[in-house]
Amino acid sequence: MKHFLLIFLFVSVSYPFFGQTGDSEKILKTETKEVTVYLQGAQIFREGKINLRKGDHTVIVKSLSALLYPNSINVKGTGDIKILSVQHQFDYLEEEINTKTVDILQTIIDKVESDLRRKTNRIEVLNEKETLISANKNLGIENVTSSQLLQMLGLYEKELTSIKSEQSEIKLEINELKSRLSNLKNQLNITKDSKNETKSIILIKLEALQTTNSSFEISYFVNGAGWYPKYRLNVTNITKPIDLEYQAEVFQQTGEDWNDVKLRFSNGEPNQNKEAPELETWYLDYARFTNFQDNNLSNLKVSNNAVKGTVMDAETGEALPGVNVIAKGTSIGTTTDLQGNYSITMPKGANQLTFSYIGMETKTLNVNSSILNVSLKPDVQQLSEVVVTGYAAAEVRSSVSSRLQGRAAGVNVKQAERMTATTIRRQTNVEFEVDEPYTIKSGNPQTYIDLKKYEMEAEYRYVAIPKLDKNAYLVAGIANWDQYNLMDGEAKLFFEGSFVGTSILNANATIDTLKISLGNDKSIIIERDKIDDFSKSSFIGFNKSKKLGFEIKIRNTKSQKIDLTLYDQVPVSLRDDIVVTLEKSSKANYNEKTGELRWDMNINSNETEKKVFIYDVKYPKDEKVILE
Repeated sequence: MKHFLLIFLFVSVSYPFFGQTGDSEKILKTETKEVTVYLQGAQIFREGKINLRKGDHTVIVKSLSALLYPNSINVKGTGDIKILSVQHQFDYLEEEINTKTVDILQTIIDKVESDLRRKTNRIEVLNEKETLISANKNLGIENVTSSQLLQMLGLYEKELTSIKSEQSEIKLEINELKSRLSNLKNQLNITKDSKNETKSIILIKLEALQTTNSSFEISYFVNGAGWYPKYRLNVTNITKPIDLEYQAEVFQQTGEDWNDVKLRFSNGEPNQNKEAPELETWYLDYARFTNFQDNNLSNLKVSNNAVKGTVMDAETGEALPGVNVIAKGTSIGTTTDLQGNYSITMPKGANQLTFSYIGMETKTLNVNSSILNVSLKPDVQQLSEVVVTGYAAAEVRSSVSSRLQGRAAGVNVKQAERMTATTIRRQTNVEFEVDEPYTIKSGNPQTYIDLKKYEMEAEYRYVAIPKLDKNAYLVAGIANWDQYNLMDGEAKLFFEGSFVGTSILNANATIDTLKISLGNDKSIIIERDKIDDFSKSSFIGFNKSKKLGFEIKIRNTKSQKIDLTLYDQVPVSLRDDIVVTLEKSSKANYNEKTGELRWDMNINSNETEKKVFIYDVKYPKDEKVILE
């Protein structure tokens, strides 16, 4: 009877079904089904099923990203259950599971380190041997014959030559092993970084009203992921449309792998302030009582707006792959490669770069040079606190059925077929749904995914401002461009099959025609020279008069006719006693308010056009005016 009672108690505790009101912990296995990637951050959608017996349960979802934003957790379930609360916690005890790649890399590293130790030990032995020979080469030299001396010298020479030769070979081998070891460790760090040691867990407390098979849908927002708009502009020649390839450069360091997920990209920014701005009263006072905001931002002083550099760990000096580099206040960004290198084209008006990396302090720097190397310090506060949040959730089931597709870009093979994405216009943002399930492993520094390909009709025209730059730039004008849902992004330019550089596609412009610069053309030669005949000033009463003139020559050495718009300017007076008069302009379109001169020209092949403009400035002779 006692044995029967013990068995009954054991069964009742282990299987709540017998007790009808048992309380147990259950592990809910979930898989990531969908991911919406925002410019900064991502929304993860997971699904899982579990059998529950009648009673109270705590359902645990494990191995989630440590970068999960607790307030964003949303849980929905099906079945005869009542969800009581949802909590988030960090799990510091979950053991890191090494992937097969990590194990292989570690084995190779151990072998290389063993070889390195053996070579280093051999160098030490050779050094000791050389020291011993050198210390004993003079012993007994007074009592030896000439032949014995020669024999001893020959022995020393043979031994020392052998030692030096082996030392030299081993040092080369050591350098090669050190280089290989460094590369292997970098690769190991990248692979390990794809799995954060700290994980998140979600605790779902619920009551099963009866034995049921429940399905759960769990969504949450994570940092450590995002995307940057990228473009490839291909122009075969100026008689054909532009081929624009719209790509997403994705970074993913969440600690969770996205395996065969439905993938979409959104231009929304859920982590930005959602409060609409409000005007405050503007109090006007005398200037001496008015405080102005100090602006210490340095002006951007870089060549062609191109900035590059290397990002390193401030403590170890090692390169950091996968660091997010973004022009502050824009969607222009990139990530560092395996060697920690980056390159970015700065948009107009931007003069700061922000560098962010998981586990490191975010740093924002002024850009004063075309080379900007950065060292990031570890962030000791990051992930240092356990956050617990809870809320009640209604018993609801959501159904998500979206078509998603994807394909990695970056390899051009014989006009391979390009996958596209479906564009969805929502109330406050635009999304691109990729057309097939896609896999992005955590820790990959860069992944390029094709979104769209457009053939856009364009009007091509050369533009030149020789006062600033004696090059003519080919500019494509695209009408009705807003139908393509473009965003600010870096564009790689290909003209007539050759890479010609990078530019910025400014999709935030409030203009009817989007203008894209395709680079300068060396086949168009431009000279701007000052006319020396007007170098002297003259005096008229109380005023001084000075004339200035310039001659601009444009030669078209191309094999076809070109359309070119030429710009220059004359000064605009801010005072009544300074008078500017345009005396000659070669039929330029003259804007008196801005001083702009514009010539629209058609130049035949191997012909030269000449434009001359002359202006006169009168001002008080006691004043000084800077005219050049």
